[in-house]
Amino acid sequence: MPSMRRSIISPLVVLSFLVLAVVACNYPSVVPTPTVIPTLAQLPTLTPTVEEAPTLAPVATLANNRATSTPLVLSGTYRAPVAGQPSVSGNNGSDSAALNANGISVAGAFLQVPPSDTEAVPLDYDTSRTGRRIIIDQNGGLTLDGVPYNGNGKHAKQRFMQARWSPDGRWLAYIVETPDAERGQLGWQATIDDGVWLLDTSTPNSTPQFIMRNAYDAPYDKPLRVAYNINWASDNDAMLISVKRPGGTGSILVGKGIHADDVANGLFTVLPYVSSAWQADSQGFVVATAPGNDPAKVVVIGRDIGKVTLIADGVPLRLWMQDPTRLADGRYAFLAKPSSSGKIEGDSSGLALYAMWPDQTPAQVTPLLSGEVVSAAWNPNRTALLVVLRTAQGIQAKVIGIDGNITDYTTQARGSTSVHWAR
Repeated sequence: MPSMRRSIISPLVVLSFLVLAVVACNYPSVVPTPTVIPTLAQLPTLTPTVEEAPTLAPVATLANNRATSTPLVLSGTYRAPVAGQPSVSGNNGSDSAALNANGISVAGAFLQVPPSDTEAVPLDYDTSRTGRRIIIDQNGGLTLDGVPYNGNGKHAKQRFMQARWSPDGRWLAYIVETPDAERGQLGWQATIDDGVWLLDTSTPNSTPQFIMRNAYDAPYDKPLRVAYNINWASDNDAMLISVKRPGGTGSILVGKGIHADDVANGLFTVLPYVSSAWQADSQGFVVATAPGNDPAKVVVIGRDIGKVTLIADGVPLRLWMQDPTRLADGRYAFLAKPSSSGKIEGDSSGLALYAMWPDQTPAQVTPLLSGEVVSAAWNPNRTALLVVLRTAQGIQAKVIGIDGNITDYTTQARGSTSVHWAR
């Protein structure tokens, strides 16, 4: 009986091997190509979870960063203006406002105002350090050096919202959005190409690279994440993207090596901070708590998003603080106003410039600004703050020096809220 079993099984085994051999010949195996995740050189490892603020380091760790030879007295400490003396100087039409292809020379940087050769004030505009210029008209159309651009047809149905040149003038980052997308009812398929794109202008007719995708809220899409501002680091690689998010605003760190479809731990994490100012070495940035229900904090976040250092806490200081930076002498400067809770009370009006050492009480440097702050940004040298204000007289643009002097550029701004510093 055992011999009979072997005689039946053996042919079956042989037949099975023959069938497998035929299948292997007709259907060769395909080894999938692995997805390449950006290296640390392209993107630092991101550790916090979405919408979660990382653990704050103690203030005391920064006490030793202060140069002991620098006096503690602020040269621009606020003093009430003498009756009859203006506290704000005007520079409209002044010879000292040296105009060139990059804008107005101010405090060692260039202030970009609307081009004078356009009849209508553009929605946005930017000129590179090499003189290349983009203009976005009020309908969302973009011209690059006077030639219409739509990403080789990729953005034919989208509106351009903002564009910014990298500091070296090679890369053009821009934001596009489908009309009515923010109503949140078009669905993800109709808006799948909305977000931040990057163009290498050193190669003619190059294909733009998709960096970060917008989302327009559930149930038609993922939770709200809509880009509205691009802030390049001086290394021509990293960018902080300001985004609208549920309940307010936030920031996302991206880089040239990132693609919108990349998947990695912590990638596209929304940080609950805004008003970013890059540090001089591009290895970190100074930010403040986004307006909302939380008390203000000024923090420094490392390039890898893994270390967050607390600089100022609005609760014990009884201040709302925004738009901070670290000055060259080691002090921190920001716009602020008194607040018993440390939270923003009302709107962003009634602010003044303050400066402080990390372990000392902030000192008010300027009188209160007239109007509601629409936006504010420090120049690359961190020597002057551009503030765009909404007032009863219309949009105003003013530059505040770290000495407390305020210069008016409202006439040159021509009512534009897109006035900005050249990178």
